[in-house]
Amino acid sequence: FFFGEMTEFTIRELEANTMYYVRVRPYLTKEDSLLSWSKCAVSTGIVTNEATPEEPLMPTFDQITHNSVVLGWTFPRDNGNSIDKFSLRMCKVSLGTWVTIAPKINATEGDLEQLGDSYYYHVENLDQGSQYTFAVRAHNQIGWSTYSAVSGVVRTRTCAPPTAPRLVCKTDSMLQVEWT
Repeated sequence: FFFGEMTEFTIRELEANTMYYVRVRPYLTKEDSLLSWSKCAVSTGIVTNEATPEEPLMPTFDQITHNSVVLGWTFPRDNGNSIDKFSLRMCKVSLGTWVTIAPKINATEGDLEQLGDSYYYHVENLDQGSQYTFAVRAHNQIGWSTYSAVSGVVRTRTCAPPTAPRLVCKTDSMLQVEWT
């Protein structure tokens, strides 16, 4: 509530590319208004400006191998312009430095796999047994979002040699062996 001779007010923290209607109601005191809401005029619809996309949610992991991982994330709010690409960066934990590994993942032409609301990207050529973190950002006509929160740490699998084969069963014409 605001009292006095106010003829201007700034409304903050609105969503981009969203229509709003504004209505002002006069008050004598905090509890006592001169008019009911229905008698107060409403502005025409006012649309806030378009903006860069919101940051994507933190990437998740799927299909971890000795040299690759599939990252997944959901499309963030586009804020008025379709998302056309993503950028993916990675940090090898042992080195501690970020590297952009996919600067322009096309959002619409097959660079991503879609399953429901989630999109997946296959990251290859990783070192076996190493730990990595990832972050992703989105792009539209207005520009780039900020990077997502950093993913949890993922460790690629190791390719340890199997144990020596061990006899399980044999006959005069067959051998059954096992290993781990």
